[in-house]
Amino acid sequence: MDFRDDFMVGCCVNIDFLWPMENINGLSPNDSSVSLIITYKNFDVLLSGDLSKEYEEEMLINYKRKIEVQKAGHHGSKTSTSEKVLELLRPDVLVFSVGQDNSFGHPNQEILDLAESRDLIVYRTDKQGCISVSSDGSKYNVTTEFEK
Repeated sequence: MDFRDDFMVGCCVNIDFLWPMENINGLSPNDSSVSLIITYKNFDVLLSGDLSKEYEEEMLINYKRKIEVQKAGHHGSKTSTSEKVLELLRPDVLVFSVGQDNSFGHPNQEILDLAESRDLIVYRTDKQGCISVSSDGSKYNVTTEFEK
């Protein structure tokens, strides 16, 4: 199986590899990182890598399906997760995978403000610990390790 091949797991889980696309020679390691959408029946989650906005937008320009949960790109860096991407995907939930007191200041306040302006439910690993998402294929649930 080629790395870019999408595949089914069991009856109902589809893993759609969106990035990297072909001809990524010369891109930075961040812009070469893997991004995928996992679909279970009517539930979709985007697990984005560390792509910059330019490549996130290119990756998603033809994606026409609303997702429920999106892991913010590049730990919530100001270089990722643009307004255009949020418009394309229309997530309900935005998850930031970010270390506590990280030296990069992730997630960036601009991205947090963008999420707030779109009324997204925000989860952060630096504030809530491990974040788990489960779904029966139509409804979903998000649980956290702890609250701060």
